[in-house]
Amino acid sequence: MTTVSGLVVTPSLNGVSVGFTTGTTVRAQLQIGTASGTYPNKFTLEAVARTTHQLSGYGLTPATTYHYILQFYDHNGTLLDATADATFTTASAPTGGAAPGAIIGPLLGGTGVPSNSMGVDGNYYFRYDGGAGTHIYFKTAGAWAATAA
Repeated sequence: MTTVSGLVVTPSLNGVSVGFTTGTTVRAQLQIGTASGTYPNKFTLEAVARTTHQLSGYGLTPATTYHYILQFYDHNGTLLDATADATFTTASAPTGGAAPGAIIGPLLGGTGVPSNSMGVDGNYYFRYDGGAGTHIYFKTAGAWAATAA
């Protein structure tokens, strides 16, 4: 049985990072699903057998509990064993605005300052006006402000 130590699971909005060490040299693969025993999301199998591992999964839904296992293989790709089922929950999307990195449709191609309802205090949202009078608008708190580009 492959022993795992130093397990650190770090969920994000749309994914997870899993770091750990193994007692023997193995190739590892992160497998994720929404129910125990069913792991349809199989992420890249490590190309090289090692004892220190850093795996990641992506394309997940925010604020969702997922089940996962770490599947182990020898250097030839022969199945060895796996960890017991465990869970993590992805982070929740911020409220009152778009998730970080999302394109905010109403700002695209618009003119003038975005409405205050488009942002959330503490988050940055940008809009490029284009042309000679280019401005980049941002909001960290209160009203929108413009900076000349």
